Amino acid sequence: MTTSTFLLLLLILALLLPRAVRAQQRNNTNIVLLGSSLSPIKGTNSSWLSPSGRFAFGFYRQSDDAFVVAVWFAKIRESTVVWHFTYDNDDKQKQALIVSSNATLIFNTEGSLILRDGQGIKDRIIFSGAASSAAMLESGNFVLYNSKSQIIWQTFDSPTNTILQGQRLENRAQLFSSSIASQNLKGRFRLAMQPDGNLVQYPIYWASDTSTNAYWASDTAPEGSSVTLNLNDGGKLYLLNGMGANIKNITDGWNSPTNGTVYRATLDADGIFRLYSHTLEKDGSWSVKWASLDNRCNPKGFCGLNAYCVPMDLVPDCRCIPQFDFKNQADKTSDCVRTRKLSYDCRNGTKKEEQMTLTMAPVEGIRWESDAIFSTFPSTTVDECKTACLDDCNCDVVRFGADNVCQKHKLPLMNVKKNGGLTMTFIKINNDDDNNNNNNNNTEDSDTFTKNGTPIGVKKDCRKEVIAIGAAFLSSSLVVLVISGILLYKKHTAYEKILMNSGSAQEISLRSFQYDELEQATNGFKEEVGRGAFGTVFKGTLPNNNQTIAVKRLDKNLVDEASEKEFQTEMRVIGKTHHKNLVKLLGYCQSGQTNTFTGIRGTRGYVAPEWHRNLPVTVKVDVYSFGIMLLEIVCCRRNLDMNRSEDEAVLADWVYECFKNGELGKLVSSEDQQQQQVNMNWFDKAVIVALWCIQDEPSLRPSMKKVVLMLEGTIDIPTPPSPSSSAAMAHCIIFPRDSCPLFLLYHLLLALLSVDFLSSFSAVAWRSTTATSP
Repeated sequence: MTTSTFLLLLLILALLLPRAVRAQQRNNTNIVLLGSSLSPIKGTNSSWLSPSGRFAFGFYRQSDDAFVVAVWFAKIRESTVVWHFTYDNDDKQKQALIVSSNATLIFNTEGSLILRDGQGIKDRIIFSGAASSAAMLESGNFVLYNSKSQIIWQTFDSPTNTILQGQRLENRAQLFSSSIASQNLKGRFRLAMQPDGNLVQYPIYWASDTSTNAYWASDTAPEGSSVTLNLNDGGKLYLLNGMGANIKNITDGWNSPTNGTVYRATLDADGIFRLYSHTLEKDGSWSVKWASLDNRCNPKGFCGLNAYCVPMDLVPDCRCIPQFDFKNQADKTSDCVRTRKLSYDCRNGTKKEEQMTLTMAPVEGIRWESDAIFSTFPSTTVDECKTACLDDCNCDVVRFGADNVCQKHKLPLMNVKKNGGLTMTFIKINNDDDNNNNNNNNTEDSDTFTKNGTPIGVKKDCRKEVIAIGAAFLSSSLVVLVISGILLYKKHTAYEKILMNSGSAQEISLRSFQYDELEQATNGFKEEVGRGAFGTVFKGTLPNNNQTIAVKRLDKNLVDEASEKEFQTEMRVIGKTHHKNLVKLLGYCQSGQTNTFTGIRGTRGYVAPEWHRNLPVTVKVDVYSFGIMLLEIVCCRRNLDMNRSEDEAVLADWVYECFKNGELGKLVSSEDQQQQQVNMNWFDKAVIVALWCIQDEPSLRPSMKKVVLMLEGTIDIPTPPSPSSSAAMAHCIIFPRDSCPLFLLYHLLLALLSVDFLSSFSAVAWRSTTATSP
């Protein structure tokens, strides 16, 4: 064979090989021929399947008589839609087209794919061209071929809310958060692959693509106009530039068995971009491998105008600001509107005295993003700020900050968030709206109203109803009050009988014990149960009724008669104090010069510094103690551990040093990190909240209500300053390792606020010959 003949054979082989490969690919698919059609009517062919039946293209049932043209997982229990046909609505936005059971999908003889609604609406052309065949591929891509077996149209080129393995989101392309299952077909969020190479999420109703409108971004700008988002077979989401280089991994990916696990990346209806996986062999549910946001209230615009979002058991709940209600009661993400119109409009020349029908109602703890600020001016008082809004026709809302600056705003309020800041907010409402909050959707056009907004002809009837309801309420309240009084009296009488029968009459009044009695009750002060700043606590038992008691012996001497008299007065005052979280004082001992008493204190290191500095004691001391306990729990160690190095011995100081240096990972054992047993986001949040709680200055500590909000993620957590090292000296509680999962922190906080710590103990105080009163 000559060289020229050999080269000619190679050339023919090179020309025929691609055609043979494409033919082989088409043999591995279910080819759809020209003239084929689909119908959603039961008993007819409603979809075209991939070779294994994993994917289907055709009519997907959205409700009883509503269908969409879509691609979905057909072989698994959760038949998840991954693509659907959309059209541009009147707002120039992509929206799924819903058709009835009379619709038909036709692949006509000219090679066009046409959706015929069957309701007299014009045909929707999905593809217009000269296709010769079609196929639903095993990858989830529905394609049209020309006569040369080349792909001329495919669903992978026009993704809706999902990309699959092997698919990419091209530069300048977008995903929309439409949801077939929830009937929210239009969607309220989008994910844009921007020309600058940045992958960004926006709410749809904020049209401009600016950083202030975004709520998540890949931060890859400026990488250029060729960057694409890709998803490979192993579940790895990553960005490639025009040269094919990887510029960022969104996820690291997972090694999965061949054909055993499938992945999809979807922009869900709640505005969060998530990566899902599904094991085909188990046929279970989709599991989330990664999400762009953890807090479902964080997407901007999740709730409508004049509404804010509250996470309720990890489920976002939209609520209207006061005096407003949802425009669409069936959709809690819709805008909120006033329940009643304002009773006057000064733009139409209303007299000054009629403006008295309005007032400014306070709205606690909200902030928002809006361009509706039209006036800012210094104001010395809150009343001046509110009056300025009442006198201004264009003003609907005012904010008065700690800097004495008054801001006047116009409605609507966009992206409202709950916030525990110091700024006060007031909204303009009718003066009598407090009595008409339930009159939702009243329209002043349908009735004739009096000056205060009550319909004429109904006012007298309303008064009669109010009088009748009030009389019934007072009567029932009186009956309940009498019954309650009788029950309380009987309970009190029975309790006194129990006390007398049990020989515990000493509990009714404060008793003076003899030193020998207490020495015998404690077996010679043998069993020590605790130690405080002013004495030692011993466990004992009263001989007459075997009641367990706690006896505190003071370690300092009283030096004069005035001190002794003051000691006795204090004992009687403390004896009258009763609280569920305090031990009850049974009595004290006055014998010679041995003086001891029960002081309402705590263990050093867990009590706030003001206890030891003769400063006023407020509820913030409990916040300090909670902060120390929170650090011990999340770090799984004692507050003071002398077996550690000098830098790590005092937990509070070491935690702040790690936080300041950005090394909070040191607080978690390497074993737990390797086993991924610790959610570091929750861990960091808990540590920062604890650092706020243990601030040396009481005014810097947050309230327990704000601690709960910070742990829930409802409000932002600012960076804490350095706490005092005085919180470090303590006897510490040891917690077992299995008490450390961070998801228990919130429930621990609630328990600490309500549990009766010392309900099983009583206390006895006495004077001894060798101790003094503090």
